[in-house]
Amino acid sequence: MTIKTGHCGASLKAFALAFVMGLAGCDDSAVIQKDEVKSPDGAWTARAEVEQNSGPGQDSLVTHVYLLRGNDNGKRIEVLSLNDKTTGTAQVQMHWRDNRHLDVSHFPESEVKLHVANSGGVEVSVH
Repeated sequence: MTIKTGHCGASLKAFALAFVMGLAGCDDSAVIQKDEVKSPDGAWTARAEVEQNSGPGQDSLVTHVYLLRGNDNGKRIEVLSLNDKTTGTAQVQMHWRDNRHLDVSHFPESEVKLHVANSGGVEVSVH
């Protein structure tokens, strides 16, 4: 006795593969917290955004710190990115030492993924 499976088996495998690949590409992220601090002379704004990412194998919190010129609406320069996957919480404290020096402190467990030490004449220190 011979059992023929036909083309249904191949179609099912192709569908399953497409479904799994679709899930792997899913990315759901949202900014869950924002904070801004203006430089003493108002020429710059430092903005921190905490982004929560979710999806298969992608659960994490990422903190981005941007610099914005006072007169450039919407144009931002990323100067710091922290991965807070191990802590489950994200928090930075930003303080302008003067008009050209931003100081950012973070949890020691946070992994620094990007640090631009100087941008647009603004020094950015991280600890």
